Amino acid sequence: MAKRLSDNFNDDRKKQNKKKEKASSAYDLLDMDVNCITCGTRLYVPDALTDRIVAALEKTGTVILICTCGQPQSIHWKQLRKNG
Repeated sequence: MAKRLSDNFNDDRKKQNKKKEKASSAYDLLDMDVNCITCGTRLYVPDALTDRIVAALEKTGTVILICTCGQPQSIHWKQLRKNG
């Protein structure tokens, strides 16, 4: 069976969309729910680094994020208190 021209076009479009999805996933961000104290910008961490950030928080209890304005921001691990 021969493919119609529109089928080839749709196949090409699907391939392009997959490439875009892969490219966008490289820039996925995790919202740290913290704003910079100097400029007020929301702080985000690249999704590729979240494992390292969580490991550092578990090990040391704190991590330092640098805002795009250059201001370091200390983030502390919050543990929920259990009411006995």
